[in-house]
Amino acid sequence: MYRYVLKRLLLLIPVIIGVSFIVYFIISFAPGDPARIMAGAEASQEDIERIREEYGLNDSVIIRYVRYMANFLQGDMGTSYMTGGSVFDLCMKKLPATAALAGVSCLFTLVISIPLGIYSAINQNTWKDNIAMVMALLGVSIPTFWFGLLLILLFALRLGWFPSGGNETPLSIILPALTLGINMLAFMTRTTRSSMLDVVRQDYLMLARAKGVTEKKVISKHALRNALIPIITTLGLEFGGLLGGAAMTESVFAWPGLGRLVVDAINQRDIPLVTGCVLITTILVSVVTLIVDILYAFVDPRIKAQYSK
Repeated sequence: MYRYVLKRLLLLIPVIIGVSFIVYFIISFAPGDPARIMAGAEASQEDIERIREEYGLNDSVIIRYVRYMANFLQGDMGTSYMTGGSVFDLCMKKLPATAALAGVSCLFTLVISIPLGIYSAINQNTWKDNIAMVMALLGVSIPTFWFGLLLILLFALRLGWFPSGGNETPLSIILPALTLGINMLAFMTRTTRSSMLDVVRQDYLMLARAKGVTEKKVISKHALRNALIPIITTLGLEFGGLLGGAAMTESVFAWPGLGRLVVDAINQRDIPLVTGCVLITTILVSVVTLIVDILYAFVDPRIKAQYSK
C-alpha cells in the first residue's frame, strides 16, 4: 500500500509539469497585454515598458515559464498582476469557500442520489423507476447557470428565504450548493442504479434471501457494498472537479471561491494567478483521486491484495 501511494505521488510530477506548461502557454498567447492592463487605460508607453521590464514580460514565453517553475520548486508561486500579492496566499484565501461549497453539494447529492438510485434499481422497469430516471435526465440536461438563476428568482427574490449571493451568512451556501449539486445528483443516481442492477440479482443475494435474511439487509449490507466501487469513483471524480472551482456557479452567486478567482484572473491576463490556481487544483484533484483508490481497498479486499504487490 505504501509503495502504491508513493508511486502515485511521484506521478504528480509529470502531471504538474504538463498541466502548468499547457496553461501557461495558452494564457500567455491569449489576446491582450498584461502590462497595459496593469498600467491602466491612460498610462504612457514609458509606464507600460517599465511594467513589462519589472515583471519580466519582455522575455520569451519559454524563459518566463522556466523561471516560474524554478520559483515554484522553491515554494514560490509568483506574484499576482492584479493585486501584487502572493498567488499562494490568494488561492489559500479562496480555497475554503470552494471546499465548503463542494462539501455541501456532495452531501446534498449523497443524501438523495444513493437512496433514489437503489429505489429505482429494485423497482426496475416500473413507473417508479421511470419517474426516477426522468428526474435524473432532467438533472443532467438543466444548464447550471439557468437553474441557479431560477433558484435566485424563486427563493431569494420572491420568497426571500435565502440570500441571492455572497457568503455573509450560513444560509448563503444553500442555493449555490443546490445549483452545483443538481447535475452531480443526476449522475450519481444513474450510476447507483446501474451499479445496483449489476448485483441485485446475483446468486449470493438469492442465497441470503433463502437463508431468511430480510430484504432490507440484503440490499443495504450485501448488494450496496458490492456496488460501491462505481459510486465511489463517480463521487471522487465529481468532488475533485468541484474543488477546482465551479466558475459559472460561483459567478452567478458571487461566491468568493477559486472558480471566480480564475475567471477574474483570466479577464485580467494574470498569468501567475491563473497558473497557480490551476496547479493547486491539479494537486487537489490528484490527492482526491488517490484517496478514492485507497477507499477501494476498504470496500473490496481483492483490490487491497493488488495494492500490496
